[in-house]
Amino acid sequence: GSFTLAQLNTAVSDADVASTAVATATVSGLVPTPPNNTTTFLRGDATFAAPASASALTLLSTVTASASATVDVDTTFSSTYDAYVVVVSGIVPATDGDALWCRLKIGGSYITTATYAQHISSMTSATVDNTYAGAADAVGVLTGIKLIQNIGSTANNNSNLEVRINNPASTSLKKLIYWSGPVHPATADTVGHVEGGGMNTGTAALTGIRFYGEVGNITSGTFRLYGIANS
Repeated sequence: GSFTLAQLNTAVSDADVASTAVATATVSGLVPTPPNNTTTFLRGDATFAAPASASALTLLSTVTASASATVDVDTTFSSTYDAYVVVVSGIVPATDGDALWCRLKIGGSYITTATYAQHISSMTSATVDNTYAGAADAVGVLTGIKLIQNIGSTANNNSNLEVRINNPASTSLKKLIYWSGPVHPATADTVGHVEGGGMNTGTAALTGIRFYGEVGNITSGTFRLYGIANS
């Protein structure tokens, strides 16, 4: 629908407006009635919609360690996202050379039984490749997942890590995580990289992840949980 030249040269009546079709994706016409909000815009197909997210990552929660025995990231896991990432920044242990571990919250509780398995590899500028895996890391032995073998805490040392969790809301799949990041070990003036994968045999929904030191507290570090857009 459109106005004729005669209509444009004369006053437009209510009847003229009423007889003109509302625009659609394939038909020109009047602008559709707006939804009276500040969150949507008029698209080229003549519909109102919210703009697409500017980022594939949505920040869900932030936890800051401060001489913490454990750091729990467990308030915002759900079925909203198929995948999540915990970005760990500037982690410093209270004990020089301490290891960083985690446990998974499955079925509403943090699992402390020997139902974990893992594989972790690391390389530093001072050594050849070191791989920590084998019978000692199989199901039936571990009560957690070792993420980093050695973190320095002196001379401004720190380490960073990204831990990814897929399908946390599933109630039929075992819970898998994988991680990677740069590490400054206790050895002076060296830098390394760590990566690995871990599992718990539980199949209930995963709703949290707990970080802790093998020997002592976590002096400092920021733990941010992001949801990864499904599409």
